[in-house]
Amino acid sequence: MVDPAPAPAPSSPDPAPAPSTDWTASLDPDLRGLVQTKGWKGPADAIKSYTNLEKTLGADKIPIPGKDAKPEDWDTVYNKLGRPESADKYDLGDFKPPEGLPWSADVQSAMLKEMHAAGLSNKQARHLLAKYAETQGAQWADINGRLAQSVEAATVALKKEWGSAYDAKVDVANRAFKFAAGDQLEAFRQIKLADGTYLGDNPIVVRAFAKLGEAMSEDTLKGQGGRRMSLTPEEAKAEIARMEGDKETAAKMSDKNHPEYAALNAKRNALYNAAYPES
Repeated sequence: MVDPAPAPAPSSPDPAPAPSTDWTASLDPDLRGLVQTKGWKGPADAIKSYTNLEKTLGADKIPIPGKDAKPEDWDTVYNKLGRPESADKYDLGDFKPPEGLPWSADVQSAMLKEMHAAGLSNKQARHLLAKYAETQGAQWADINGRLAQSVEAATVALKKEWGSAYDAKVDVANRAFKFAAGDQLEAFRQIKLADGTYLGDNPIVVRAFAKLGEAMSEDTLKGQGGRRMSLTPEEAKAEIARMEGDKETAAKMSDKNHPEYAALNAKRNALYNAAYPES
């Protein structure tokens, strides 16, 4: 009996394919492109990035209005950035304008209203107001300095022009000032002129009032105080020339026996002192 043929040995199954190392293989192309852009090396990187995103989105954010936004849309932004609810709610802390600087509370209030309308925060408004006051203070100090120099220079010029008569001339001008202004003298003197000087300090005005005072009688100026006026060097020289040029007067000044000799020569000496104060 013939032995049956042995059954064929069962074939070995095909080996399973090696697992893919590309964890994005199952993703659609758009997501794979995002992974490449972000540089995520594995799912853990993607999860970590998403977690950070949630934390960021959970924070207090201020959405920026679009180009067609209405003013009230921006109000929300400004308020969150620190703008108070109204202009009178700005906290200016210890802000004070520079000492001596003319400062209007109404102007300050108007400025704060404009700052509020522009959306400035409390910190921004306080800084801007302080900087404005600082700039104005510097300009004010500069103007006052230049005015003081101008007045000083004018005073020197008047003293040179009037010589020893300066004090008397100023006295007459002050008396005329007082006569014209009465009880409003100080307010009158503090009127500001176009060149920035005050009426009472302006040399042109002082000179004019000195002449006005000289033209007024002593009776008119009576009670205004002060002494009688003197002559300027030029006026004194003119009077000397008049006296010495008058033959009759000159003869009297030369005759020691004439009753007017002493008085006329005393007057001439006084005129020489006024005409040539430096000598």
